[in-house]
Amino acid sequence: MYRWILRSLLLFSLTAAGSVVAAQPTLSLAGTTVALDGASPGGTVAFFSVSRVPLGYSQQVEVLREVALADASGRAEWSVDHVPALKSVWAAVDLTSGDWALAVPTGGVVRQQPLDLGAFERGANGELSALRYAGHVVLEALLVRTELSAESQGVWGLRLSDGGETDGDGEHNDAIRLAPSSMEAIAETTPPPSAFAPGDVVILIDSDRLEVSALRLEEATTGQGGER
Repeated sequence: MYRWILRSLLLFSLTAAGSVVAAQPTLSLAGTTVALDGASPGGTVAFFSVSRVPLGYSQQVEVLREVALADASGRAEWSVDHVPALKSVWAAVDLTSGDWALAVPTGGVVRQQPLDLGAFERGANGELSALRYAGHVVLEALLVRTELSAESQGVWGLRLSDGGETDGDGEHNDAIRLAPSSMEAIAETTPPPSAFAPGDVVILIDSDRLEVSALRLEEATTGQGGER
């Protein structure tokens, strides 16, 4: 009886272990190397960071975006010019799986704010043509079109300020409107898309608060954006 129970527990443990979802990628900062482990072997990874770098008695906002390839072990590295500032936040997106990871120096907790489909606007053709995000003055944006999308992959970025040239509503109203068509290509990638698509990963970083909002659009839910 004891042996049967022990064997049953062992079989249950093996079955449970075999059903566990693959671990999410992890992002680490060591010296001037930013590394994503657990990416798709040989796949493309998009890196993104926003830092508040000390400059005399003030601080300078530094934004970096880069694309790199993961090696056969699933590790992608990005060498930056200097050790990450203490006030900074870092992100990486696997273009194959659509998974992303976040990190801050010294292993601290990343400050996050939710981003949901209610922030997206629907155009006349039914596509999610823009994103409206309230309560922020300056945002750094990254759009990654992953292999989960039926369209061409790519990486685009943009800095948005409330009421500025890149703010789609053009008004000082404590809200920012991001149209993907206005974004700028990162590395050698295709022109920006006219609308968000299933499989897209959107990452927004508030450069004042260093807060991150991230979302991957899914096929079954892209129809829930609000019409404007």
